[in-house]
Amino acid sequence: MIVPSPLQASDPGAPRGRSPALLLEMARVHEEQGDYSGASKSCREALRIYTSLNDDEGRAEALCCLGSVERLEKDYKSAESSYSTALGIYTRLDNNPGRADALWGLADTHRIQGQRESAVSRYAEALGLYKTLGNDAGQAQALCGLAMMHGIHDQYDKAVSSYSKALQIYANLSSEVGRAEVLWGLAGLHLSKMRFEKAISNYLEALEIYKSVGNQRFEADALWALAEAHFRNVDDDKAAYFYSQLITVLGKIGNEQGKASALRSLAATHQRRKQYEEAVSAYCKAMQISNSVGDQAGRDKSLKGLEEVYIGDEDESGKADALRAIANWHCCRKEFEEAVSCYSKAMDVSVNLGNEIGRAKALLGLAEVHRHQNQYNQATLIYSQVFSIYTILGDDRGRADALRRKLEIYPINGDQIGKAQGLWDLGHFHRWLKEYQKAAECYSGALEIYTSLGDQTGKADALRGLATICRARGGHDEAFACYSDAMQITVDLGDETGRAKVLWGLAEVHCDTGDYRMGSQYYAQALQLCPDLGPEDKRAHLLWGPLRPSPSIGEWDDDPLFR
Repeated sequence: MIVPSPLQASDPGAPRGRSPALLLEMARVHEEQGDYSGASKSCREALRIYTSLNDDEGRAEALCCLGSVERLEKDYKSAESSYSTALGIYTRLDNNPGRADALWGLADTHRIQGQRESAVSRYAEALGLYKTLGNDAGQAQALCGLAMMHGIHDQYDKAVSSYSKALQIYANLSSEVGRAEVLWGLAGLHLSKMRFEKAISNYLEALEIYKSVGNQRFEADALWALAEAHFRNVDDDKAAYFYSQLITVLGKIGNEQGKASALRSLAATHQRRKQYEEAVSAYCKAMQISNSVGDQAGRDKSLKGLEEVYIGDEDESGKADALRAIANWHCCRKEFEEAVSCYSKAMDVSVNLGNEIGRAKALLGLAEVHRHQNQYNQATLIYSQVFSIYTILGDDRGRADALRRKLEIYPINGDQIGKAQGLWDLGHFHRWLKEYQKAAECYSGALEIYTSLGDQTGKADALRGLATICRARGGHDEAFACYSDAMQITVDLGDETGRAKVLWGLAEVHCDTGDYRMGSQYYAQALQLCPDLGPEDKRAHLLWGPLRPSPSIGEWDDDPLFR
């Protein structure tokens, strides 16, 4: 809350460009916008200047302004000290407007700290002074303070009456920030009596005001209050909406701990709606943020939330997700035994539910645990299991992910052949997804390894893979060159199947260039060498006539992996 104080005239002797009165005005603007750091800096600079000028009245005003910022920053001891020093100066100077402001500041600081009698006494004294002075804004603030104390003492009607008087004063003064503050107080009062509709209405009105003045910190407070009010009223859809809005605002102002806390609240909302996957996701995000800022308590709360999902999910649909998340957490902390236990339980739950994707994810976690412990053979075997599951499910991206993870192991355990095979397989996935640059890089990597190892069969396969990429990109000459090199290798090796595949690829390139006669001839040679190479229902079409275009590469692939 901003204490209404008249601006002190700047001393002509003050340094140019640093008027203490202007600095205090800037501090009030910063405070209104929620920039407490900027406000504190301006207050302290003004205080320094007034002190150097021996201007007690200006010094007292700066102390009141600083006390307000310290109170909002929850540095209550410093705020009490600033207000008390200011009150002493104003009393000595017989400055009643200043005394009223300092009394109000002290009252509010005592209220927050639970010093009820002192707070009521000072609010009442400040209100009397403001009335005598005809200071309406001051009266409104003192009335708000007394309303809060009435609320604390469960004097609901008196509290509403005081808030209503303050609201009318602020409306007369056209003070939107003042109105928002009174609305906030009224909302809290209604909420304490479980009058959710009235509370939510007041919070919404306050929220719109804070948005209009650009105070994102107070906007976040209002969003949080709205989310909590809806949650308490068991309106989970609206609670989730406001928590989501809150998370966005907290992200903008850089309040990471607040963001983690809001994510946990959002997770609890999802959990109550039995949206276990969403709950696990929110808890995991919260845990990640808490971990990044070193908030141990926040991490523990997120982990506890995940455990509650596991325990509370009666139909078990979210148990596996929660267990995997807990396992991930143990894995990050290198608590591998606990991680293996959770991943294994998650896999059992997924198997019982017939959830193959969940099973694959749990296996992937187990593989990662083995990899972190340098148990590369076990990790590789499990990655192969994951690959097989995604193959059955037809999930190309899942298969590709399993392959990538295997590829990361091969350089570590020195399995160059395995790495080359993995690159070759991965090239197929990228080609099938039309990610031709990535596919070319994989095939080239495989070609380099096979060449260095003298593996001619692997080299021919890699060349054939590169040729398909050249063809897909329209580089027919490059495709012919790759196929020609591959053909020579297959002939030297006496590899009839490999030769048939190369002939098949050459047929495709010829048809792409419009040479269907030559294309048909190559198809015929390929099928003569390997009758099972093409789909049975397409063979007649391939041999039908010289002027027929080749089948689309999207209909089937020349490699059995994609048939």
